[in-house]
Amino acid sequence: MEVTCEPNPCASLSGPRVLITETAAADCSYTAEATCTVSGLAQATIQFNGAPPNVAFPQTLTCNSGTGQYTYLMGGVPTVVNSIECICGPNSCGWTFSGGATLNPPQGVGAPINPPDMNCIYTLQAECTPATKTMITFGPPPLETFMVPKMITCPAGYTGYLYITNGGTESEIFGANCP
Repeated sequence: MEVTCEPNPCASLSGPRVLITETAAADCSYTAEATCTVSGLAQATIQFNGAPPNVAFPQTLTCNSGTGQYTYLMGGVPTVVNSIECICGPNSCGWTFSGGATLNPPQGVGAPINPPDMNCIYTLQAECTPATKTMITFGPPPLETFMVPKMITCPAGYTGYLYITNGGTESEIFGANCP
């Protein structure tokens, strides 16, 4: 005999970069799995109620049918979920430059000037100074040369900037120079 459950008494949750998958158990209790929707190399963590500590994902949430709210375990204690979001890791990409190659916006000074996108990817422009230099070369060999500015990306928490090669593939930058 198939059991028919009442609708989930807990309000649906949503938040930036979060995917919530709700499930009813055989006893009609409800749980949800919260995971971050970032892809590829980017790193993120889940943050509940707008404050640390951030936690790894996925996280299991339990519906409290008496209160109609989801809870998560914080130090073994059920804690009500009022809000949820995935927090991107930092822009931790290193930059090896010479011959006037620069980043725009500049990195490493105070809070991020350029926030990450919904996939936790930071986007910058590789440029040359002085402005009379119009080409930039990325390495390692084979070296590739591009008109400036050239868009580059840093997946949150990764250590190297990436660019799209002349052949259309993504590659890591190990050095840049403005010839």
